[in-house]
Amino acid sequence: MQGNDENNCREEKRGKFSLVLSKVIKKMNKKGVYRLVALALILISVIEAVAQPDLFSFGIKKAYAETIENTKVPTAPANLTAAGSGNAIILSWDASSDDVGVTGYVIYRDGAEIGTSTETTFTDDTITEAGTYLYTVKAYDEAGNLSKASTGLNLTITTGDTPE
Repeated sequence: MQGNDENNCREEKRGKFSLVLSKVIKKMNKKGVYRLVALALILISVIEAVAQPDLFSFGIKKAYAETIENTKVPTAPANLTAAGSGNAIILSWDASSDDVGVTGYVIYRDGAEIGTSTETTFTDDTITEAGTYLYTVKAYDEAGNLSKASTGLNLTITTGDTPE
C-alpha cells in the first residue's frame, strides 16, 4: 500500500497536465504515439505560421525561397524609338520582363554607358557635336542580371537638327 502512496504522490507533483499525458501515452500503442507526435508537429507548424507569417508559410520557409539564386536575365528592351526636343533626344522603349522583376535600364550611346532609368524613357541632353550615334538599352533586375541589348537605333544629328 505504501508503494501506491509514493506513486500517487509523485504523479501529483508532476501536475495535472503531466498526469493526463502519461495516462494517455500508457494507453496508446506505438502507432498511436506516432500519430500524437505527428499531430504535435502539425500544431507547432500552425503556431509558427500564425506567430510569424512573414517567415513561415505552411511549412515552407520564405527565407529559404530568398536564398535561391536569381540567375535569369530580363528580356531585352524592344521597339527603341527617339524623338527630338530642342537640344535633347528623348528615347523610349517597351518594358522588359523578368521572373523576379525589372529594376531599371542602362542606356548606351556608341557602346558607352550614358545613364540609367527606372522608367521606359530617357533624355540624352549631352550631345554637343553633329554626327551619327548608335543607341542601345539593356534591362537589369535586382540581382544585377543584365539583359541583351535592344536592337540598336542609329540617329544622325546635324547642327540645329532634331534626330532623323
